[in-house]
This record gives sequence, structure tokens and C-alpha cells, in this order.
Amino acid sequence: MINSVLADDMTTALSLRKPCSLDDIRNILRKNKISENIVEKIKDCASSLDRQNVGYFEVKVKGTRQRNREKMPVIKELKLIGRKRKEDNIEGKHNRNDTDNIIKKCKVVLFKYVVLYVLEIVNRLRTNKEENFELLKLSYEYIDKLKKKNEQDLFKRAIKDLVSLETSSKYSSNKDKDFNKKNINKILILEKDNKALIDLLNMSFGDWIDVFTLKTNIENSTEFKGIEEALKNISDKNDDEYFSRFIFYLFNYQNYFNNKKGRKPKTKKNNKKKLNLKIID
Repeated sequence: MINSVLADDMTTALSLRKPCSLDDIRNILRKNKISENIVEKIKDCASSLDRQNVGYFEVKVKGTRQRNREKMPVIKELKLIGRKRKEDNIEGKHNRNDTDNIIKKCKVVLFKYVVLYVLEIVNRLRTNKEENFELLKLSYEYIDKLKKKNEQDLFKRAIKDLVSLETSSKYSSNKDKDFNKKNINKILILEKDNKALIDLLNMSFGDWIDVFTLKTNIENSTEFKGIEEALKNISDKNDDEYFSRFIFYLFNYQNYFNNKKGRKPKTKKNNKKKLNLKIID
């Protein structure tokens, strides 16, 4: 089982994570026998800004146009305005290729498959199989939050607690938002002596991301095929450039937030107007 990191040291430990290059990702996928059709769609089209976002800091050499060992193309960064003008052919700032939107897509995938993973390990490892065990998709409101502090807190959270969050309101047949929580609690009681299952359910979300992206193998874990299914779905529905940037950020998801600058809390300005008081005779 993965050794857990103390909460006080978690932020420091996470900040020292080595970023995954596109070559690293290809090697991981090939090592784990992921379809070569998926691997071949990974192109060297992550920009220098993409690499910096996940912790790469490149040194520029004077007189040369040095590229890193992946031979990634030099991409001119355009500063785009928020709203598109009628005469402009350049897309506005907020579009599907925007980094925040790709990160959000990564989070959609992670939240979908962590639920499927818990569902699979519970049904495989539980000793009491008389009743059906079900889980529903989590509410989108959790995916919509992309602040650094929120994500780092999620990385430390046990997956049993993560999947116990409120379920999506799209389930018209089930209006109980605590559906997952109740089912997980029932399993924790019925399987309290099932060490293999309890250990997996206590795995942190951050550790699970490493399992999902095939960076880590753990004891007693089921052979989960989620990553290949997820990558095939994304590659089939998008061009190679989008898919390559998506997989780059998926495999560097924790690095992205650990290297992201958090917003400073707003300080309330003293907006009170000074009153000129006069004594009226």
C-alpha cells in the first residue's frame, strides 16, 4: 500500500513532484500496453507556457533557438482580448482550448473515473454481496471550482470521502443528494474487517490520480482499465493538438495546481468618505 504523507508535509511534498514530459507519458502508456493508436496521437504541441504551468523552467541560451529534448515547436503566444470583435478572426480568450477549460475537462474525467474505480473495487473485494452496491455521478459544482487551495485539499482527501460528496442533480429518479454517502457508510460498517478494501478506500485522491495515470502500482488494487477508456473517448472526439495538451495536463494535473499562484485575499479598502464638519452658529 502507498505510504501516506503527513498532512503538514503534503504541500511541500507535492510541490517537489517531477513534471511528466510527453515522452514520459508515451513511455508510461507503452509500458502498460495502452493501444498504440492512442500513443501515436500524442503530438509535440504543448507550448512553453504549458510546460511552465506544470513546473518546467527552461533556460534560454543566447544566440540559439534551443528547444527541449522533446523538440517541441516554438509557439507564438498571442494576447487575446476577452470579447471577440466583429472584424477579428482570432478566437476570444475563453474557448475550449483555453488552459482553464482543458484543466476542467481533466477534472471531469478524474471525478468520473474515481467513482467508477470505487464502485469496481467495492464490488470486487467486498465479502457481503447480497445487496447491490451503487454509486452516482458527483455534482458538477465540485468540478467547477478550480482554485489552488480547493484542489490541494482534494488531493489530500480520502477517495471514500470524495465519492461521498453530493450527487448530481441530473438524476431525476433519485433526489437524495447523499445517496453515495449513505452507501459508502454502509460498506464501511459491513466491511470494517476487510483490510484490503478499507485501505484502498482510505487512499488519498492525489495518490489515486497517480494510480489512474499508471505512474504507481499498489497492492490489492483491481486492474482498472479506466485510463485507456478515457483517453480513447477524448482522442476520438478531438483533434491531435487538443488531445495532446489534454493528456499533458492530465498527467501533470497536480503539478499544475501546485505551481499555480494562489490569489491573495482581498483587503477591504476604506471607502468611507471624509466628512467636513462645520459648526453652524
